Amino acid sequence: MAESGDAAAFRERLHVIDGTLDALNRLDAVNAAVRTCSDRKAAMQTLLGSPFNYTEVVANHVLDLTVGKQTQKFIEGLHQERRTVAEKLEALRGSD
Repeated sequence: MAESGDAAAFRERLHVIDGTLDALNRLDAVNAAVRTCSDRKAAMQTLLGSPFNYTEVVANHVLDLTVGKQTQKFIEGLHQERRTVAEKLEALRGSD
């Protein structure tokens, strides 16, 4: 059975949230790795590889993080959004 568009969108959003939270938890390592890169393309390749192994969509989100998104309020908001999206995805699964 094919996944609904809503379910696919929720799963993709969870993937991005989880990757962003992972990067924020390893911010010093992410920043150190990115600072060694000559440009965005090189930084992308760094984030796609070990030890990060982010997908392209997550790596792009990580590279677009601003200093303001390192605040506790932003991180707490991501955790709340993750809970909400996971609940919506579970509700969709339950309605199958």
